Amino acid sequence: MLKPLLNAPKESRVLAVVVVTLLVQVLVLSLFGLAALRGQVASQESDLREISGLVLERNLVDEMAGRVESARERATVGISELSVDVPRLDPLLGSRVRSIVEQEGVYVRAFLLDAKGGWYDARQRVLRPADRAVQVGSPATENPFEAFEEGPDPAIDLERVRSLAGRSDERFRPWSLRLIARLARAAGRDEEAFTAWGAICREHPTTLDTLVFPPVAFGPQAARLAAELRVARLEAGTAGPADVILDLVRLREILSVNLFQLDEERRRWEEARFEALVTRAHPRLDVTERVQLADAVRAVRETEDAFVILREGIGTLLGRVARGDIEGGVRVTAAAAGGPELVHAVPVRGPGGVTGAVVFQVDVAGIRTGVLPDVLAGLPLPDGVAATVRTADGKPVAGPAPVESAVLARTRMGEALPFWHAVVFLEDQGRLERRIGNARLLIYGVMALSIAGMLAAAWFLLRTVRRELRTAEMKSDFLSNVTHELKTPLTSIRMFVETLEEGRVKDEGERQEYLGVISREAERLSGLIQRVLDLARFEGGRKTSLRLRETDTGSLLRDTAEIFRRRLTGEDTSVRVEIPDGLPSTEMDPEAIREAVLNLLSNAEKYGGKTIRLSATAADGALAIEIADDGIGISEAEQSRIFTKFYRSEDTLARKVEGSGLGLALVAEIVGAHGGRVDVTSRPGEGSRFTISLPVTGEGS
Repeated sequence: MLKPLLNAPKESRVLAVVVVTLLVQVLVLSLFGLAALRGQVASQESDLREISGLVLERNLVDEMAGRVESARERATVGISELSVDVPRLDPLLGSRVRSIVEQEGVYVRAFLLDAKGGWYDARQRVLRPADRAVQVGSPATENPFEAFEEGPDPAIDLERVRSLAGRSDERFRPWSLRLIARLARAAGRDEEAFTAWGAICREHPTTLDTLVFPPVAFGPQAARLAAELRVARLEAGTAGPADVILDLVRLREILSVNLFQLDEERRRWEEARFEALVTRAHPRLDVTERVQLADAVRAVRETEDAFVILREGIGTLLGRVARGDIEGGVRVTAAAAGGPELVHAVPVRGPGGVTGAVVFQVDVAGIRTGVLPDVLAGLPLPDGVAATVRTADGKPVAGPAPVESAVLARTRMGEALPFWHAVVFLEDQGRLERRIGNARLLIYGVMALSIAGMLAAAWFLLRTVRRELRTAEMKSDFLSNVTHELKTPLTSIRMFVETLEEGRVKDEGERQEYLGVISREAERLSGLIQRVLDLARFEGGRKTSLRLRETDTGSLLRDTAEIFRRRLTGEDTSVRVEIPDGLPSTEMDPEAIREAVLNLLSNAEKYGGKTIRLSATAADGALAIEIADDGIGISEAEQSRIFTKFYRSEDTLARKVEGSGLGLALVAEIVGAHGGRVDVTSRPGEGSRFTISLPVTGEGS
């Protein structure tokens, strides 16, 4: 900006100095006013931080900690009132645990641990026994059911097995129940088979058949056979959906409690069989029943996942609570793929001391989605201030995303929820500034208006300087280009005239050739001068420069095409004229329009067009004249500049074509003087299409 200003006239330089001086004065006065208010901003920001910090501690952290800690204390009291053994099937213990989970609203599920390391769910079903190497029964020679020989009648065999079971050792009961179920099924007594399978699932869900290798658990086998028979009966119409759902859910529970002893291959096989049974049952269940089945299975799987996480992540610590090594229970946090896990472990005391522990799993997901948003929404924060909860590494938990630069206070959510942090921040960072009031607004207003006025003056100044410089540059370019374009034909004329004057011609033919060159160059010189005069005449779209009269558009365009054909120098160039009859007559300067169309036709030939098309259409009160060619085309970047005076394309092929850069500028000025416009559509190598659009003002419009 400085260099153009130095080259500008003296008056412009003086005006620039005045504008800059006034601008500096306004800025200095405004800065003094802002400095006076800075102390007020700092004071109000300090007050806002203090208020926000108190609200954060008392209304969010203490509130959430109170909910979780109150639930833990009530659970501890509720369990300590009992004197039971874990994992003995004590209905009172299971009922109390389930009641605490349902009533507190903080826990999602609970587990029981015995002092030997066994895990059980809230209904006291085994998830992992204390001794993983479960051995039942004796070698095959001692098992009377292993050597049982079946006869031709399953009903008789069934009675024999029942009699044998009554006289046998209780440790062989799983084998007897399995044999009873098979024989009852063979005898068509399905209800007895269901009863035997149910007894296995209740009494021996994790018992291993040690007479085969590798050992196979009785529970999954019995639950699967019962579910398969129930689904088959559902398909036959002899069983209800409720029974099928119960059997499928029981099968999934049995697979879950055998998690600790099923190898990966066997587990995948059992899971595949379970999914196949669910798929078979679906067509016979309505939408509500399908949802009921899916929810029950999902609950089993979530319990299984939680059991795995807790056993693997903090099982050792919880085991110490169950053995009585840690008095009073503990709060434990475990990391998991889906987020943190928080548990409260409460010791259970029997007549002889600690017999185990109850592990309550805190519903972290429920607190995050169901509790925190309501608490955050009810915080008594000042206007424009918001609170959010996030993890230690900044990931969002609840509430809006904080703006780090506008954070007022932050704190951990206490021991109750140690993995989350609470943050208070300004929703609108300009809030503090707006609290200053009218004084600051007045200063800003005066400063803004003053600066706007100075900038407007500077803009007008810069625009004036640039216009003056551009005018000078255009004058220089005009003289340079016109001088060059005039000098070239004059040089040729002078050279050939001197040759003729000195008689350096071989024959009459060469003499006529030189005269032809002189004639063409003179015509070119005349055309260039005429273009310059026409451009000056039409420049700025001045309508007063037109010689308007009612003109038959079709006849004018056909005559123009014929004139162009006579000027063609290339024998391989063809011109197609598509001028329909009945084009409306319009008021125009016919010679000027002819000159514009001839310029476009000439350009089409010069820039490689072998097939040139001249067409015209009239519609909606407008006349469109189109000149299209198949020449070298124009790049998109240059299409907006080709109508500028003296502009020549940067394209190498286009540069080889002689020209003054006035033709298209003259076309634009002529069309603009008629109140129309000229458009171009082109792609390099695919030719160009110029369209002249003129308003129809004469007859037939």
